[in-house]
Amino acid sequence: MVGTMPQVHENIELMSLDTLLDYSIDDDDFEVSLMAEVFNEMLLYQSAMKILSYLRGYLQMKHDSQVKSHAAQVKEKQDAKEAKEKEAAAGDAVGTQAEASAGDKRKSEVCGNPQTMKPKP
Repeated sequence: MVGTMPQVHENIELMSLDTLLDYSIDDDDFEVSLMAEVFNEMLLYQSAMKILSYLRGYLQMKHDSQVKSHAAQVKEKQDAKEAKEKEAAAGDAVGTQAEASAGDKRKSEVCGNPQTMKPKP
């Protein structure tokens, strides 16, 4: 006698995850419901991680643009300050030259200009 395997006819149904999650304790398919719970949690975790990575990327991009704009503002202020310092230095140099020539003029008025002075005979 050749051993034969008993034929098992399984009833296969197409069910949604929501249907599998809606179970009661009296059901005989507790293992299937437990597997559905674990699968649902895995899907939720993966979705949450995708959203979190998107938000982190968005916040990082926003932070980087704020840092760049702040750096540009600081650079503009620094350039303006340097320009003012250069103008002040140039103004001081012109003022110093003007003061020196005014001082020479006063000296020549008081003491007489050595080029125009004639020696006394």
